Amino acid sequence: MKKLLVCLSLCAAALPAFAGPYADAFGQCLTDSTTGRDRTELARWIFTVMAQHPSMHEFITISPEQQDEINRQVGALYNRLLLVDCKQQAVAAAKREGPGAVGEGFKVLGGMAFQELTNNPAVKNGFDSFQQYVDTKDISRLGQD
Repeated sequence: MKKLLVCLSLCAAALPAFAGPYADAFGQCLTDSTTGRDRTELARWIFTVMAQHPSMHEFITISPEQQDEINRQVGALYNRLLLVDCKQQAVAAAKREGPGAVGEGFKVLGGMAFQELTNNPAVKNGFDSFQQYVDTKDISRLGQD
């Protein structure tokens, strides 16, 4: 069952989205069962994985040891959530709504992890910093032509 749930949740991103009541319950369990620290850890993992894209190499370097440690932490979190905290909801979602339902639950958790980071004032300022280069005059006229 463990291998099945791991496979289903990892492959779910490639499946069409479907969020039914069991997927919703699983997503709620995931968010209820994680702390801010858990969600930050997950966001760090997502960040390090995205940093592996060749276009990011000039900005970010993560050593294999750092990546391994972050992978280990997220693996432990994943195991805890699927095999202990939310096992019942995960099994019900997979059985009743298919493999995509487990992935939908993790999408909810991923959204919460992203929110955990974006609530930081420095990050909020970073998101706003590009606006100094936006042509607000021309943008305000969109649709008026």
